[in-house]
Amino acid sequence: MYMRALEKQDNSPASTCSRRQRMSQRSLKELALVNSSGDSYKQNKLGQVTDYAYKQNAKTYTFEYTDSGTLQSIASSDGWTWTRVSDARFDGWVVRNYFDSWTVSSSDCHAVMVGYEGIQAEGKDTSQMVLPLGS
Repeated sequence: MYMRALEKQDNSPASTCSRRQRMSQRSLKELALVNSSGDSYKQNKLGQVTDYAYKQNAKTYTFEYTDSGTLQSIASSDGWTWTRVSDARFDGWVVRNYFDSWTVSSSDCHAVMVGYEGIQAEGKDTSQMVLPLGS
């Protein structure tokens, strides 16, 4: 369950259109929403969560996706980053903060998803990611 908080829309229709025509021509760019726990998040027009803020902490998490829609990276407002790497040398995640960096193999964390209930991770030892997991 979620509550709609704000819609951002393109407001540049031709001046000769009637109000009803202008309203139908607006394209939805991004939704800002609040879930039943009070966490706020934004979704792009593809339904992907682009920003997430848990109610209980003051951090904001920003998400980037590949062209195929897979989560590629996460950045937090306190300087942490999580980046998905898949090449001949390594398959997994690189985690960085101001003081340290480490890798988490895809066997330990093979998937990270984000939705209206927060960040979710799957694998045999997702605690290595040090992500604030949602419910």
